[in-house]
Amino acid sequence: MDKDRALARQKYAELKKGAKAAYLWEYYKWQFLGTLAVLIAIILTVHNCVTRIHPDLTVLYLAEPQHFVTDENIDYLGEWLAELIEDANNDGRQVVTILPSVFDPQPEQIDEMTIALTQRLHLQLVSGEAKLFIVDETFLEMLQGFEIVELYAPITNPPRYIEDIPLYAVVRLVYERDMQGRHAERTMVEHANARTIFRLLTEY
Repeated sequence: MDKDRALARQKYAELKKGAKAAYLWEYYKWQFLGTLAVLIAIILTVHNCVTRIHPDLTVLYLAEPQHFVTDENIDYLGEWLAELIEDANNDGRQVVTILPSVFDPQPEQIDEMTIALTQRLHLQLVSGEAKLFIVDETFLEMLQGFEIVELYAPITNPPRYIEDIPLYAVVRLVYERDMQGRHAERTMVEHANARTIFRLLTEY
């Protein structure tokens, strides 16, 4: 085995520069490609961690199709709400993320899209990420079934982006276990932000 290695080294040493590159690529290309893939994955991970926007409040907009709101108005609504809240993660800016989910939760015929949207909604509710919900009456009843509602009231002071839609504001119930751990302070501020927006929208 040692003789084979020595012979391979000697042959490699005798090759010209271009031939050496071709030799290395021929015998080690998969190692090169694997290493490159790992480096790219590390770079992308670091980039996402550095540039990712962490919202100070996440809002779920839940409504049936007749209460659809355009993506543009959802963005405007998020920007408008962001001016009214505190910086929960101390990154020097206030950001509100609104996650819209518009579908009929009780359709006559259940298709794959409805199943997928319902499953996504259940995951969002279980995760506890959203501390505020803006919903129509149908989804208000659904939320009450999950027993996660702390406060709810009709929106009587709506911004112009949703002024023609009968909606409710709902503050998520935050449990004692949510106030523990390294994200406890941020959770408290997010919950306070949800209550601030709730009072503004409902005049409650």
